[in-house]
Amino acid sequence: MYSSKYLELLIEELQRLPTIGAKSAQRLALHLLRAPREDALRLAEAIRALRERVGFCKVCGNFTEQDPCLLCTDPKRDAALVCVVEQPGDEPERHRHVQQDDPLAHDAGCSHIVAVVAGPYARAMGRVSGLVDRVGILRPLRVRDFAFLWIGLTVSFIGDGVYIIAIAWQTYDLSNSPSALAAVGIAWSLPQVVLLLITGVLSDRVDRRLLMIAGDVIRGIAIATIGIMSIGGTLTMTSLISLVVVYGVGQALFGPAFSSIVPQVVPENLLVEANSLGQFVRPIAWTLIGPLVGGALVASFGTGWAFVADAATFAFSAVMVGLMRTRPRARDEDERTSPWADLKEGLRYVRRTTWLWVGMVTGLVSLLAVWGPWEVLVPYVVRNDLGGSAADLGLVFGAGGLGSVTVALAMGQRGRLPRRAMTVLYLTWAVGMLMTAGFGLVSAVWQAMCVAFVSESCITALVVIWFTLLQRLVPGHLLGRVSSLDWLISIGGVPLSFAVVGPLASAFGADATLIGAGLIGAVVTIAFMLLPGARDPERDGSLDPARGARISAAPG
Repeated sequence: MYSSKYLELLIEELQRLPTIGAKSAQRLALHLLRAPREDALRLAEAIRALRERVGFCKVCGNFTEQDPCLLCTDPKRDAALVCVVEQPGDEPERHRHVQQDDPLAHDAGCSHIVAVVAGPYARAMGRVSGLVDRVGILRPLRVRDFAFLWIGLTVSFIGDGVYIIAIAWQTYDLSNSPSALAAVGIAWSLPQVVLLLITGVLSDRVDRRLLMIAGDVIRGIAIATIGIMSIGGTLTMTSLISLVVVYGVGQALFGPAFSSIVPQVVPENLLVEANSLGQFVRPIAWTLIGPLVGGALVASFGTGWAFVADAATFAFSAVMVGLMRTRPRARDEDERTSPWADLKEGLRYVRRTTWLWVGMVTGLVSLLAVWGPWEVLVPYVVRNDLGGSAADLGLVFGAGGLGSVTVALAMGQRGRLPRRAMTVLYLTWAVGMLMTAGFGLVSAVWQAMCVAFVSESCITALVVIWFTLLQRLVPGHLLGRVSSLDWLISIGGVPLSFAVVGPLASAFGADATLIGAGLIGAVVTIAFMLLPGARDPERDGSLDPARGARISAAPG
């Protein structure tokens, strides 16, 4: 760490540039510090002038200082000829002579340069360009790789929603006991707790595409096997739990790689819109459409075919990721460190950043209190206490998804963090935890839907704020490791939550366990909010730049 915060800020900003790593950014920053003052000021002025005076022609997309550009407004050019290139700057040299006194300017031939690829993707995007221009969260879809990434993930998220319904119904068909579903939850979460530190480091060292494809393949094979065995009538609790462990391994591979690949794919000026799109799509697909589709599949065809449908979504996602052209930048020799050194660097950063580790520990304790009861006892209550069907369970989870989408749209439209962002984060967190108690008080499916709506609305608000803070305040070169640590610490108590929920429900009843879990989760969250340093970003001024930017949120 340097004694000057301004030097650290410059190094951090330089690392955001393509092909610039930590060591390269450090060398450039120190060079500018040692260079004559006028040289540094000239560079700053050139950057300022570029951003203020140079844009893109609305007709052809070429670089220009006026709109439309000189190429498109030159009356002497042949309107019947068009030069098509992939991006501005790829045009032939003679088409760059656009000054009116240049003899080559009127001999270039074409009327203007169209900076697109005239392939199927470009034609498809052209048909929706008007909509994309009007809706900010859709603009990143102009980036080919990001579009492929999110087409695949949207379908995969729908499959995840199908899994939520199918796994609950399949488990209760095999053993109508909360302890059985708790065991499945442990099998899913434990591999992630064990492997996330390793896969987080891998995501900063290996091609993230390959990790995501491997995660999709592993999960798809595991889920397809569950479906086939269910259809054939050979599935047992032992085989189900074993295959869910494999599924959890695939999840551990996929999660950190996905969380850190977006800045690699999307230009800096579209990162906010890209992450906002993720926060909008995820609840629609995962908690609204997916559970509704899952409930319908289970009710119409059986749980086995629902699992097969989920497995197909992983195959589709793997194909979409494989079509991406993005490749990782090769690390400089002086940037290459051991995996252990990378891990220690991430741990040191989290340890010295109070608001970060307090938030992670809050997640650890609050999720320990409510995750198991939510995942295990809510399906149990809907099925046994309320006499609901799989479709009814889908409606309950779907109501939660609707709440998530509503809040994501509202916060995205507002476009700013709340004035007291950390306080709002913890208060919505506490209310979301408290709603778990509501499931212990409901007496009808529609009441459970209302509780789910409020709960997921609050959780979405805290997620939007939390991941916006991570993206804005955590240095880019540490984001992959910090994200994996965040997920690891937050879910560290989930296996224990699954382990204790069954015995607690047997001893005190499902309703009492849900009420107790909700109260504990809410009280603990408020207690952590009051710790010194927990809300430092809203008090020390570090949130001021983030508040001036549009809200973002992470995929994972």
